[in-house]
Amino acid sequence: MRTLKAVIALVALIPALAFAQGKPGIRFGPLELHPYAKIAGTYDSNIYMVSPDLSAVQQGGGVKKAVISDNTFGVNAKLALTSMHTFEGGYEVAALFYSTMPKANDTINQKASLNYVYKGPMGLSAKVGDTYLNTMDPAFSESATRERRWQNTANLTGEYSILEGPAFVGVNAEQVTHKYLSSSMGALLNRYEQIFGLKGGYKVLPKTRVYAGYRRQIIHYSVHTDLPKDNKSHFIDLGVEGNIAPKLTGKIEASMSLRDYDNNNAGKSTATYVHNWAMTTQLVWKPLERCQTTLGVTRSLQESTFADNRYYESTAFNLGLTHKLPWKLTATIGAGATFDRYPKLSAVTVTGPNGTSGTTVGTRKDHIYSQNLGLDYEMKSWATIFASYSHKQKFSNFSGQYNYCDHQVSAGVKLAL
Repeated sequence: MRTLKAVIALVALIPALAFAQGKPGIRFGPLELHPYAKIAGTYDSNIYMVSPDLSAVQQGGGVKKAVISDNTFGVNAKLALTSMHTFEGGYEVAALFYSTMPKANDTINQKASLNYVYKGPMGLSAKVGDTYLNTMDPAFSESATRERRWQNTANLTGEYSILEGPAFVGVNAEQVTHKYLSSSMGALLNRYEQIFGLKGGYKVLPKTRVYAGYRRQIIHYSVHTDLPKDNKSHFIDLGVEGNIAPKLTGKIEASMSLRDYDNNNAGKSTATYVHNWAMTTQLVWKPLERCQTTLGVTRSLQESTFADNRYYESTAFNLGLTHKLPWKLTATIGAGATFDRYPKLSAVTVTGPNGTSGTTVGTRKDHIYSQNLGLDYEMKSWATIFASYSHKQKFSNFSGQYNYCDHQVSAGVKLAL
C-alpha cells in the first residue's frame, strides 16, 4: 500500500513539475514522454455476468458482487529523428484487485506497442508496428470463462498520392495471433488471423475522400476438431472518410464478404461458403463548441464456440453525447445495443429454474443493451476527477441461463501529461 501511494504521488508530481516549466510532456531532446495514470474504485453488481442463481445450479458460483480497485499506469513515447522518420510507442500496466474471491479474480494486465512512421516526398507514407496485449478475459462471455491470454498484432500500411494529386493508392497487411494459456480454451480459440489488401480512392474535397478496396483474410486454428473452423474470406470495400458534412467528421465503410470454410473430414474436402455484408461507421458531429455527439455502427462475423456454430453475426450500435458545463465540468451520456445471431439450429442441454435439465432446440439470438452516465471535473489541465455509472443487460431467446444484468458505479482520478 505504501508503494502504491508513493507511485501515485510521483505520477502526480511529474505533471506539476513539467507544467511549471511550461512544457507539455517530458522532453529529452527529440524524445517526448507522456505519462498517465488512473486510480479508481468500482462497485460491480455481477462480476461474472451470469444469470440469477438457479436452484441447485450456480454458474461460476452464482451472481457475485465486488468492489474493484483499478490502478493503471502508463506512458506514451515519441521519438522524432527527422521530419520523415518517427518512432512511436507506449506501455501500460493495470492492476485490478477484487474484494470478492481475489485469488480467482485479481489480475495484472499489460499492453505494449511500438510503431515506425515514415512520411516521405511525393505523397508517400508508411507505418510499421506491433502491439502486444496480455490480459484476463471476463468470465462467461460467449467464448471464454475467466482465462489468461495474450494477443500480438503486427501490421503494415502504406499510401502513395499519384503525382501528389487527389488520387491515391494504398496497401495494408496485418497478422493477429491469439494464445490462451489454458489448454482447454487454447484448443478452442488459439489461432492466427492474417489480412492483406489494397485500396484506391480520390480526394473529392480538401479533407474528404472516397475509396474502394479489396481485402483477403485467412483464419487458421492451432487445433483441428470434427468441426473445422479454418477459413478464407474475400472483402470488397466502399467508403468515404474525412469531413463528410458540415460539422460531421469520420468514416463510413460498407463491405461485401465471401467466407470459405474448408471442411476436411474423413479425407474428403468440400467447401462451405458464407455470403455476408459488414459495416464500420465512426462519426463525430460537433454542432456547438462545447457539445459533441459520436455514433458507431459495426457489423461483422465473430468466431464462436457455441454448439456447432463456427461464427455468429454481430451488429452493434453506440451513441454518445459529451457536453462541457460551467465550472470545468464535463457530462457524458451514452447508450448502445448489440445483436448477436447464430446461424445454425442447435440442440443444447440447459438448466431450468428448478434445477431440472432439458434439451433446447433452436437458433440462438442474443440482445445486449447498455447505458452509461459520467461526470468529469478538471482540477488541473493534467488532473481530472470522475464519476460514472453503467448498466448492461442481456436477453437470449435460447435459454435464461445466458441472461444477465450488471450495474457498475465508479469514481476516481485520472492524471495525464
